[in-house]
Amino acid sequence: QWWYKKADATSFVKSTLSAGTKATFTMTMADKYDGWKYYCIVSDSHGNSVQSNTVTIFKGTPLTITSQPSNFSGAAGSTISFKVVAQGDGLTYQWWYKKADATSFVKSTLSSGTKATFTMTMADKYDGWKYYCIVTDSHGNTVKTNTVTITKK
Repeated sequence: QWWYKKADATSFVKSTLSAGTKATFTMTMADKYDGWKYYCIVSDSHGNSVQSNTVTIFKGTPLTITSQPSNFSGAAGSTISFKVVAQGDGLTYQWWYKKADATSFVKSTLSSGTKATFTMTMADKYDGWKYYCIVTDSHGNTVKTNTVTITKK
């Protein structure tokens, strides 16, 4: 049984479409479905059931990372550059870092910390620092890049 929630609704309701009781739910996309959420409850003859993950329908390009950033190794004075390539609508970027001896990540406040390509000048103190980027689309979906490391040469 498939359940849905309209974009502006607060609760899910049971689908009454014929596809609402099938393993594969299909319908024709229309602008009004932008932002609707769906999940499925699968039940067996013994009364056991399990719920699927919730998915969101939206018009536009699905948010995906098509190219991950790479680790950086360089000498002091060289340019550190991490780049993420993503697809989606209205993308924004936020880079996060963790110092070598730190236990948690913090948001970068550098001007390149909100761009697809993060850059700064290498210094010895950055040896072992780790970075990742959170990419957000105009629908509020987010994806996180792989974590990359800076190594001093």
